[in-house]
Amino acid sequence: MHGLMFGFREERAYRSTGAHRIASFLRAEGWDIEVLDFCTEWTLEELKEFVRSRITSQTKFFGFSSFINWWPEHAEDFTKWIKDTYQNIPTILGGHGALITKSNHIDYYVDSFGEVAMLELCNYLFGNTLCHTGLKFEDHNGKKVIRALHNFPAWNLPTYANKHEKRDFLEPYEMLTIEAGRGCKFACKFCNFPVLGVKEDTSRSAEDLEAE
Repeated sequence: MHGLMFGFREERAYRSTGAHRIASFLRAEGWDIEVLDFCTEWTLEELKEFVRSRITSQTKFFGFSSFINWWPEHAEDFTKWIKDTYQNIPTILGGHGALITKSNHIDYYVDSFGEVAMLELCNYLFGNTLCHTGLKFEDHNGKKVIRALHNFPAWNLPTYANKHEKRDFLEPYEMLTIEAGRGCKFACKFCNFPVLGVKEDTSRSAEDLEAE
């Protein structure tokens, strides 16, 4: 099964780390996921052309990653075109600012670290089983939301590596984000990081970090 993911970031020089993390996780589960970075630099017509060139009968979802809650009019126009053109393919937006992202053409929202929740959602929408008892949707101002942070914890995974592909077109001068671990053992009152007061060690092994 195939999915297309798009990264919109205000800092135009950076790739969408979250989208690549979800893609790497789903690929390990047998999915074919392609990530398009730097979407702010693409015109609407170029984005449309890209979708037409990639979509197949196996394309199951369009995924979007917005850094914090930045969602430009460009992204809104693009998602509207997608929903008008491919009405039977769901749109999914994820990230730490998913709930406050001002989008009107998204079907599902995954709040916070989303690897496990995204896999559950894919199994729910496209799997052979009719019901997943652990998957519950909440209504947040009319948005259908999966609260991933505590319902589907993803700060205890064996790896947080992003495994890039040739079709990502990495350049030698790029500086990519490397995630060493998730969670913090402290619980400072001024901090808004979502995973605080963690007792166990959630960092990656030295071998895994070296391999990335």
